[in-house]
Amino acid sequence: MDDNNAYSKIVSECLKTSSESLAEIKKFKDFVKETSLKAKDGISFFDVKNHEMLSYLTDLSYLMAKMSVGESIENDSSIDRLIKLRVILEKMKPIESKLRPQVDRLIGAKSAKTGEVLSRARPDQFIVDDNEDGETEDDDEEEKKPKKYVPPKIHAVQYEGDEQEKEIKRLDRAKKRAIQSSLVRDLHAQYSEAPEEIFDESRAKESRTEKERRQYEEANFVRLQCWGWWK
Repeated sequence: MDDNNAYSKIVSECLKTSSESLAEIKKFKDFVKETSLKAKDGISFFDVKNHEMLSYLTDLSYLMAKMSVGESIENDSSIDRLIKLRVILEKMKPIESKLRPQVDRLIGAKSAKTGEVLSRARPDQFIVDDNEDGETEDDDEEEKKPKKYVPPKIHAVQYEGDEQEKEIKRLDRAKKRAIQSSLVRDLHAQYSEAPEEIFDESRAKESRTEKERRQYEEANFVRLQCWGWWK
């Protein structure tokens, strides 16, 4: 029961759509009869498009008619023609988009005179002022001349990398000299045949005593004859 209702609904929609299509086709047919004699020197592109579109609709209607009565459309030649016509119509869309501005201008013309004025060349619009032309030529010559490279302005910043590297190298050299000097002294003392100089503690003590005597004399403005007696 549900299938019958669905089928009845589809059939009623098809009948409605077919009636509307027939009405539009009749209007189009009358329009073509009225304008066929007036339509001269038109755009051949749209003539081809209309012809291909009518052929496409004819084959499509034929297949729908066969399907409506339950006939099979498998391996029907109309299917191949529909595919070919659909490809042609799709390829024509970009061309139609490019022609659209010109078509709109021609359709929007209110009269043949207006259309003639719009499509006629306007030489006066191509007149260029001599001054403007000269300025343009000067600008072109200036653009052709090689321009001197101007480096971008950058704020001067002190670079401390070299100074730091120099300081590090100086410290390394000082360390190497210190190590080498101590190593040389040790090697010299170890392998040298010369007598080794030994500092006695008594000499160090005597040096301190002499320093104390001199400080006493300077402080009291006297000269001691025997430092051992004062001590």
